[in-house]
Amino acid sequence: MLLILFPVFGQLWGQNVVRYRLEARMNGITTLWNGDTLNFWGFNIYNEEGGTPVLPGPTIECNEGDSVVISLKNESLEAHTIHLHGLDVDQANDGVPSTSFYVQPGEIGTYSFLATHAGNYLYHCHVGTVLHLQMGMYGAVIVRAANGVNQAYTGGPSYSYDKMWLTNEVAKAWHDDYTAITNMSAYAPDYFHVNGKSKQQIWNDSSISVLDGVVGDTILVRLKNMGYGINRYIFPPGLFPTQVMSDGRPLPSPVISDTVDVYPGERFGVLLYAKQALMDSVRVQFIRMYRDQLWGEEMIPFNISAASYIEKVDKRFKVYPNPFNQFVFLGASFSGSYRIYSVSGTLLEKGILNDSVILVPEKNIKGVFLLVLEDADGNIYTEKLLRY
Repeated sequence: MLLILFPVFGQLWGQNVVRYRLEARMNGITTLWNGDTLNFWGFNIYNEEGGTPVLPGPTIECNEGDSVVISLKNESLEAHTIHLHGLDVDQANDGVPSTSFYVQPGEIGTYSFLATHAGNYLYHCHVGTVLHLQMGMYGAVIVRAANGVNQAYTGGPSYSYDKMWLTNEVAKAWHDDYTAITNMSAYAPDYFHVNGKSKQQIWNDSSISVLDGVVGDTILVRLKNMGYGINRYIFPPGLFPTQVMSDGRPLPSPVISDTVDVYPGERFGVLLYAKQALMDSVRVQFIRMYRDQLWGEEMIPFNISAASYIEKVDKRFKVYPNPFNQFVFLGASFSGSYRIYSVSGTLLEKGILNDSVILVPEKNIKGVFLLVLEDADGNIYTEKLLRY
């Protein structure tokens, strides 16, 4: 009987050992933001009864000083590897097949490394890299500070919580029929992912968006680019973005900038300081490296409240669509007052509601809004809205 350990912690020569068991598969299907489906290849946690890959692959996490062992079972019809991008590993564990080894169909390969430096890293298949990476065979590695403390790196600045934003473009035509690709340089992505999500999917994923922040939070965002273009992050005013790490190493001097460019394969650790209330979005631009052409853009909602009451609100309404255009529906009838505020806190609209439909004022304003509902008993319900 095979014993599955995920992750497993133990002691090996005085070191903590973390083990992950992954599978490589080529049968993934995910739903895109517009309802279309995407066929993809990727990795999943080992399952004796079979499974399907996730996009991106499972995140490998450990602490500085841990010994990490990753086993890969190939449950597909092609050879694959795991290349540990940016980590200090020896050649045998690097996952480049010409200098390491292939994991053939039905075989199990094992990779190991010592996590010597806290930081942000990646892994991906290094067989036919251009195609296999685009098809979804990639994931993140996070090495946390020693003992798992909330520090950007061991002995470095502290943070309240962290977010990982792993980006990748998708050329759906490749996924529809990868055998029809005759010119890989004719790369034309039409979907743009943050942690495998786009548009309202990002909004609804609390692992990506920051909707319940409060003044005083310090947030570490882990920026990782697994695409073929530049990712340009444009942070809203009031967050004081401070780059403290690059590619798994502390920067000699922190860099403060509202705009951060992340090139293919790069990783940055950026601290955000929530010193004031705000409702806005982080813009992520996906830029073609040749001619600096804008491919697409995604928005990551950001809400910092002056008080923590929003976290305690009884959410009994399902507001949709979100993002919206002109109307929003509550999903249930509501009797009471409503108010709509802009990002700057300006009151845009108020009124009495005895229905389930709200007409948002047509002032050609895009971005993040706050909807506040108050019933006859004084109960307050809030919802963040987004208009592209």
